[in-house]
Amino acid sequence: MEPYFITLVSWGRGVPHVSVTHTPLAAVSIFNKFLNLKNFTPLLEGVCRSLYHETKPGTAGRETLNMMTELMDEQGNIINEPNKPGEIVGRGPHTMIGYLKNPEKTLEAFKYDWFHSGDIGIWDKDHYLYVIDRKKDMIKTGGENVSSREVEEVIYKHPAVKEVAVIGLPDEKWIERVTAVVVLKDNYQKSEKLKEEIMEYARNNLAHFKAPKEIIFVDSLPKSPSGKILKRELREQFKSRKEFKKEMQ
Repeated sequence: MEPYFITLVSWGRGVPHVSVTHTPLAAVSIFNKFLNLKNFTPLLEGVCRSLYHETKPGTAGRETLNMMTELMDEQGNIINEPNKPGEIVGRGPHTMIGYLKNPEKTLEAFKYDWFHSGDIGIWDKDHYLYVIDRKKDMIKTGGENVSSREVEEVIYKHPAVKEVAVIGLPDEKWIERVTAVVVLKDNYQKSEKLKEEIMEYARNNLAHFKAPKEIIFVDSLPKSPSGKILKRELREQFKSRKEFKKEMQ
């Protein structure tokens, strides 16, 4: 087989880092640079462009041509400090004009005269952007904010896990409890022992408050026609789950 070059392109939610670094491409000479275009839904394209996954794995890169990209706090202040989370906002000719016949939603999207992506990100010390999570998917637990994506990146590395979606479920003690909904690989069986193994693995690789307090095994995750995991459906499906109550007593 003749060697050839491969470019991987990701839109929307980032590809789990473990999926990129462990992609099996036997007998292929790989051009080891990955293009990641951060796309704030179909409304705002080409905000960031990165060809630096060898030196800065997981980055969405820097601003692309004709676009301004910033991080903003809830009060409309621009965030420049490294490692301080904020909502990713954009300004430039690629942004939409507004939502059709929905002026209220348009005003909300363009609060403070910036288009709000709904994504939370951080800058590194070199001003490269990292997308942490969707704002609506951040989990508020015990007075702390937890990125569901960060927890997923860790759990994906467990050898039994094929797919995972981390969500926050209502909890009397924690407000929301970090919950991992897991699809197992074919050669693994569902068991309480395996649940504990996955939780222990997460506790060993995350701050204690970020580790899942519950694992739910499912056969498949709900997805959109484009393959996006629908976390809102998982939250709705499991919001009244009672099994965790015994662990709170």
